[in-house]
Amino acid sequence: MTSGTPESARSGIDPRTILAALALLAVCCFGLLRVWGAIPPDLSAVYMAGYLHDLGRPDLIYDAPEGFFLRPPPLWAPYIAELGLQDAFVTPYVYPPMWAVLVAPIAGAVSPQTFFNGVAILEVLLLAASVLLAWRLTGPRAPALWIWLLMSAALIRTSAITTFALIQLQPQIVVVFLILWAFERYSTGRAGWAGALLAIAAALKLAPAGLALIFLLDRNWRALGVFTIACGVLGGVGLMLAGMDLHLAFRDAVDVLQEALFLSPANYSITPLLPVLGDWLGILSPLDLNSSNLRITEGLVVSRWIGKGLFIAMLAWMILRTHRLDPAIRLPVQLLTLSVLLNLFGPLGWIHYYLLPLLLLPALPAMVTPERGYALVALFGALTSTMLFETLLNAADGALLLVSVGVATMLGLVCVVLLTVRPDRPRAPVSTTR
Repeated sequence: MTSGTPESARSGIDPRTILAALALLAVCCFGLLRVWGAIPPDLSAVYMAGYLHDLGRPDLIYDAPEGFFLRPPPLWAPYIAELGLQDAFVTPYVYPPMWAVLVAPIAGAVSPQTFFNGVAILEVLLLAASVLLAWRLTGPRAPALWIWLLMSAALIRTSAITTFALIQLQPQIVVVFLILWAFERYSTGRAGWAGALLAIAAALKLAPAGLALIFLLDRNWRALGVFTIACGVLGGVGLMLAGMDLHLAFRDAVDVLQEALFLSPANYSITPLLPVLGDWLGILSPLDLNSSNLRITEGLVVSRWIGKGLFIAMLAWMILRTHRLDPAIRLPVQLLTLSVLLNLFGPLGWIHYYLLPLLLLPALPAMVTPERGYALVALFGALTSTMLFETLLNAADGALLLVSVGVATMLGLVCVVLLTVRPDRPRAPVSTTR
């Protein structure tokens, strides 16, 4: 879809683009006001990790209660009270040590609320910038910029995914910005920049490393090589700054997480649903499906092996369906579908992990016919909306209904894209405002 005539392009920026940008700005400002002065649980953990590191108590950073996510770490209690956060819910820290090292000097210099407000400004700005990066990497087939901005503004305002990400002031927003920046550079032929930026994202959270598969599928050895070298360099720097003991503590924390599966309203992962199926079939012990945060410890090995098998099958299908696509559209298709699959079949698929595919939803009209694409954006926007999330949450006890709908939505998104994307689709006209 084009954005206007050559005359309108020569006369300056399309007024519709200005209005759409203002709409996105208004949505971002609303999000900022919503979290201003709040104490976000996930970001509180990052602050506490930096604060403890600055105090010279790195041994406490990876402390966690039994059940891991249900209560604040017990050994943090005096420090939480000292900072005036005793009435807030502070989650355990389960990120790489690099976060703690980077945040330590800031946490030692400013109060928690100053830190939270500063990060809120940064993350809202990065969220807005991510919208533009997603549009750019989609290439010449992308909808006109003003349409993309309006769709993105609507999705950000209404989606439970962005609601969770912003309320928690999740570091995932920073990671998604880095991923989109990496692949925007990749789409312009800057393979070295792409590899380096993706490595930085993987240093902050491990999951983005899986997206390097796109470099491998393209046989882009420069991007893959720079990514590998940069990961090694960043890993070495992290060891120098944080020390081996803190990295071993991080590994132990990840091992603790692997001891259970979590059926939680905000965890859109297929793996915790498999023991539920085992319960229904009478293979496993009955589960308390009325619990809103169910910790599952039985049938883990079989569930994970089945999950890995399903992931490999879906991954193979994705590769077969996309390898003959025009390179201009192959990148957004692979980035969207692979990011969803990595979350769906991982041990934890927290709802804010789906921020990347949400920001790529406006690319659907470029992947299929425009009419079908816009309808799919509206459909998946509705299925991921905060309104539906709250409705399903209140419709039944426990998390099973909500998680099932969430997983089905994400799996359906992958299937719809792979089934309807057309390798032989003719190239659309290039947008005149690009």
